Amino acid sequence: FMAQDLVEWAIGVLSIGPAEVMVPLLIHAHLGYTLKLYEDAGYNEQYILTLIGASGSKKTSLARVLFCLFGEVVVNFTATDRAIELDLMKRQDATLLLDDLSSGSDRILAGKFEKILRQLGDSIGRKRSINGGMEQDVVRTRCAMLLTAETNIDALSKSSKLRTLAVNIGIETLDSAALYMYQNDEIMAHSSGQWSKLEQYMTLYVRFLERHYGQIVQNLAMARTTPVPGEFSFSRQVTILKIMSSQAKLMTDFWRIHFQVSDAEVFAMYSYFENVLRCLIGQNELRGKKVEPYVLFLQAIKYGLSCENIAAPNKDIFVMGNFIAYWSKENLMLMSDLGFDYVVKYYSRHDQPFPDSLQSVLNKFYELGLLEVYE
Repeated sequence: FMAQDLVEWAIGVLSIGPAEVMVPLLIHAHLGYTLKLYEDAGYNEQYILTLIGASGSKKTSLARVLFCLFGEVVVNFTATDRAIELDLMKRQDATLLLDDLSSGSDRILAGKFEKILRQLGDSIGRKRSINGGMEQDVVRTRCAMLLTAETNIDALSKSSKLRTLAVNIGIETLDSAALYMYQNDEIMAHSSGQWSKLEQYMTLYVRFLERHYGQIVQNLAMARTTPVPGEFSFSRQVTILKIMSSQAKLMTDFWRIHFQVSDAEVFAMYSYFENVLRCLIGQNELRGKKVEPYVLFLQAIKYGLSCENIAAPNKDIFVMGNFIAYWSKENLMLMSDLGFDYVVKYYSRHDQPFPDSLQSVLNKFYELGLLEVYE
């Protein structure tokens, strides 16, 4: 395939879902192959991108399309710590897909994830004695990672939450036909012993890095992504923004060379991608603040009950009206999907994206005894 056709195919990935999902995923798919250049440019902090969605949301299918290039790189979260460590070693300067963290509220699973996060962030694995204890072998772990999970990882420490970047998808978020087109290309290519178009595209990207290595390292070292004053409260969020926005710049520069687009078009694409990233990272920062998402949820509903007509006095009137809840004696019977939509719209009116998924909020309510579940 011509280079221009491959770049066009890669850009088409953005059509699979909304920008707030596809832009960070596409940027992150390039990162693993660029990490050595970041290291040479003086970057020493990494993050993990988490793709969060309920069962059936096609999150793993999407992750496989973008991150399972040049061989199978999926590790199930239930694997042992040592097995995950070995796979991190194998994926040097590439990407590892850590699949299916079942419960973000489980402190044991969160503790396991914290170990991986620290190991990846410090680029140093577990030390072990060799030569009869005379020496220590230290495993290098320079790779990008994507984690898929059903809920946000609430049990993490504040520091660890700020070293992850969450992308949420729902059951209807992705365009199944567009996703299948990319899945089918990979299936057909591998069945015939060929490389998929995305693999050919990424090979072209790696050659671009090799050809312009020195200049890229210099540009990364000089990169200055400055947040708007008061935009972010935590320095780790600024670091993630700097890494992802500089990767977006590098990606669009690569497109300019091989896709024959003007400097003005490249600048417009980059500016658009950076705006998407700022919104996503701003949403992620809310997870590190003291106000938990379930409290934000309750605050929005409380406001609605006091100032807006969102609840009917009984079930009969609820059925006939445009409500999201009704009163049954002293209990508020809230329709979860309608209630979540209301909360999201409530915060969007205040230019504040809601920082969590419905499933995570419901899980928290259940833990606190505020929610009854019926089979």
